[in-house]
Amino acid sequence: MAVRQFAARITTRSTRTVCSGAFASQILRPAANHSAGRPDPFCQLTLALALMTKPDEALYQSIALQSEKLSYRNKLRLAQLLIQLARKEEEETYPQERVDAPTKKLTDSEMAGYVAERIIKLRPGKKSGVLNAIGAMFQFQGGVSEQDKETIVKELIRRKVLAIDASGGVTYSIA
Repeated sequence: MAVRQFAARITTRSTRTVCSGAFASQILRPAANHSAGRPDPFCQLTLALALMTKPDEALYQSIALQSEKLSYRNKLRLAQLLIQLARKEEEETYPQERVDAPTKKLTDSEMAGYVAERIIKLRPGKKSGVLNAIGAMFQFQGGVSEQDKETIVKELIRRKVLAIDASGGVTYSIA
């Protein structure tokens, strides 16, 4: 549907192809960039794509030949447009309920082991640095609460991976 609306915004006048409309002005080069009397190849290619409603090998071949004339930036812009249109069409054609797969929750012992390996390499010098490092380790898995961070630090101290003095300085007992 979006492709047909886009095609309606592209008009052809004599030997020049003029791309009009807000959508076209965002995607296509302005009509002022046309060389004298020659149509803009990007605009021609986009028109051909907009008019394509079913797989047609001859049309595909002509589009492939026209795309070779584009600059590398316009090829990238065209590729991005094609990917966006294909994804949108796929989502409309095959709607699926997207559900994140449940991930296995690590126990405190497993989590402390995971953190111990990495914290030894990072070696933050203060307790606040240790807490920040732990938070960063879990930021892409939904984060970790302050209480869990403290629990992990206590487990690291119990395992004698690190020690924290009264002023918040951290010393490491494992080389």
